[in-house]
Amino acid sequence: MNLTKSINKIALLFVVGIMMLSTIWFAFANPDPVAVAAGGINITNSTHKLTGHPGNISVLAGNITKVTMNGYSQTQSWAGVVGKIKANLTLGDASSKKLYNWNDASPKGEIYAIASGSTPHWTNSSLTCYNLSAYGSALNTLYGIGSTDADRANATFSTATGHTLFYAGPVRFALNACPSTQLFATGGAANAEFTEVLLRDSVAAKPIFVSLLANPVANQGYNGKTYDFEMLVGEDGHGNGATSAYNFYVELQ
Repeated sequence: MNLTKSINKIALLFVVGIMMLSTIWFAFANPDPVAVAAGGINITNSTHKLTGHPGNISVLAGNITKVTMNGYSQTQSWAGVVGKIKANLTLGDASSKKLYNWNDASPKGEIYAIASGSTPHWTNSSLTCYNLSAYGSALNTLYGIGSTDADRANATFSTATGHTLFYAGPVRFALNACPSTQLFATGGAANAEFTEVLLRDSVAAKPIFVSLLANPVANQGYNGKTYDFEMLVGEDGHGNGATSAYNFYVELQ
């Protein structure tokens, strides 16, 4: 029997679960991030901010009433995904039979989200930091965002925010090289543990949203719960009511 062929029959698989308001199962094969398996998502919750009760004042004919009003409007350009990672390193075969299994209680790595229909190209020539100066307008247009809107892409992601060094497949991204943002922890303040980076697949001409896995601190998520990651993904919700589908990938280090 050819020795090379015999060796090639052996595969190392990571079997990983993600809970991100859903439960996801997929296999991980080095070196590239691996896709979430089709049909492996079970959404457990999806919610949005309600409008609440209207305020009121009493007015009197002939009077001028001076008021200061505080209001909000829910974004129509971004959706949020939060969750936890349950990771196992497995030695198994093509039929998913396991020879041995290792639990990873504190997984490190990244979660990637890219619009369905696009397959990321995990190469140095195609995967780059998202250049907002060159492609920011196109990104805004993709999600129906106006150039002066408060939630425009270049107001959401900035190279001034900063991120740690990380790898996307074989591609190295240096400290603070790419546009990034920090999502909120308990108390409504940005937190470096929930850092998200914006990449671009130049072959597919699509953005890739990357959440760097946090060092989870109990009850420190945006809503007081414990999460390994929080992230934003673009979603054009300007009046059409349609949803956007995303493929998710994971890379553990």
